[in-house]
Amino acid sequence: MTISRYKQEDIFTNNSEQYQSVFAAKNINKIRQYGLMKLKFPTDKELANLTIETYQWNSGDRLFRLAHEYYDGRSELWWVIAWFNGVESESDILPGANVMIPLPLERILTYMGV
Repeated sequence: MTISRYKQEDIFTNNSEQYQSVFAAKNINKIRQYGLMKLKFPTDKELANLTIETYQWNSGDRLFRLAHEYYDGRSELWWVIAWFNGVESESDILPGANVMIPLPLERILTYMGV
């Protein structure tokens, strides 16, 4: 079962002037997009109920591989690790940095409001 970070979000129509060149190139005049999900960071009490594994980042590492390893083969949940560490992608993590991996998965998802 895939857990989507978009499941509770509104879908809206975007026909912004800013995207007119993109729309023209695709021969469309609007697109449908998901709104941003507002995830909640765990409180201090909730953090005390998590196990935080620390992984030292190396050149060539990928968030989806960490998710696969720590989340029972569920590489699609790479965004949980990214969000918990305040990064958007691997390019935001420098070699040698400590990446925190919150466990158990079900608990961190509940705390995040997913």
